[in-house]
Amino acid sequence: MLFESDREFLVWSFNASHRQLILRSNPDRIARTNTRVEIYFGHVEFMSLRSTYSGIMLSEAGPDEVLEISSRVPDGLRPSGIYLLGGDFTSFVLSARPAWREGECDFDDPSLFEFPVTE
Repeated sequence: MLFESDREFLVWSFNASHRQLILRSNPDRIARTNTRVEIYFGHVEFMSLRSTYSGIMLSEAGPDEVLEISSRVPDGLRPSGIYLLGGDFTSFVLSARPAWREGECDFDDPSLFEFPVTE
């Protein structure tokens, strides 16, 4: 297990030109959380996602899981890894190793993975 949380996560953004995916859990007064958590995937080759997750378990696919998932993605992809977002094979991302950050910030503050724009 790489990361686990019982918080609600949303697919927050996907930058197609840079192949970057961010899943976000915003502060929630009802759940009594005052931090934002973001999970960042870079070099995304393929993804199978739901729009929301009530809790998340992020793990790297093992050999048997790789075989199962490989049969469901287009040929020719060369991902760095396959990362599962739960206990089944319905949600996964083919990408470089993900990273996550947590911080106190407002809803409309920039991403915790904000990268400077280069021209």
